[in-house]
Amino acid sequence: MPHMLYKKINDSFQPIIQKAFDELKEKGYSIFHVGDFSKEDFLNFSYSFGEVIPSGREKGLVDEIYISGELKQSSLPLHTDKSYWRIPPSFEILYVNDVHNMQHGEIIVGDLLKSFKQLSEDEQKQLLGFSGIYKSPKNRDAGEINVKLIGKIDDELAFFRYRLDLFDSSAPVIEKWNKKIEKTLVLVPYRKGDILILDNRLHCAGRNITTWSEGGFRHLYRTLVM
Repeated sequence: MPHMLYKKINDSFQPIIQKAFDELKEKGYSIFHVGDFSKEDFLNFSYSFGEVIPSGREKGLVDEIYISGELKQSSLPLHTDKSYWRIPPSFEILYVNDVHNMQHGEIIVGDLLKSFKQLSEDEQKQLLGFSGIYKSPKNRDAGEINVKLIGKIDDELAFFRYRLDLFDSSAPVIEKWNKKIEKTLVLVPYRKGDILILDNRLHCAGRNITTWSEGGFRHLYRTLVM
């Protein structure tokens, strides 16, 4: 079923939104510059891509994420967000509200589906049957779920759970899959006033090594869309 363009935003954004859907289908991400956006603007814009949901218990619809040298967050491994949910979100949307004295920190995007299709039929069957216990990170919602690495909806492949620290990833077929994923990786720089939309079900994403000067930080708004 094609995505609906929600009527909660100005019609002038619809060409951008349609272009974003086309780019998400083609390469797993879309990025464009919008300039100054309030948190309310960003939330309304996010509704153009589906139903916005909270990222956790007792959380609002828009997360505020601060990345800084003080937090020692220099990089972020490849993953799909909310891999430990029964059905992960379709999209993760990021808006760079402010940035100061920060270098690098590009988003890294990998094509999970393309890499999967490059495996043999037997290897694909192995991955389709691979299951494990996914535990929520300690700083997130508590709990665990025993699910398959690859999720299906109506018997169709729908999403990948790519979070190597949450399950045993030592199986040879997963190691081979990882090597193919590495060959698809692209760096996506994003700057103040940019919106970056990521396909969270068929692509993985991480963050490149970041360096800060004194007092450096980046302030993001984030939404998750089902």
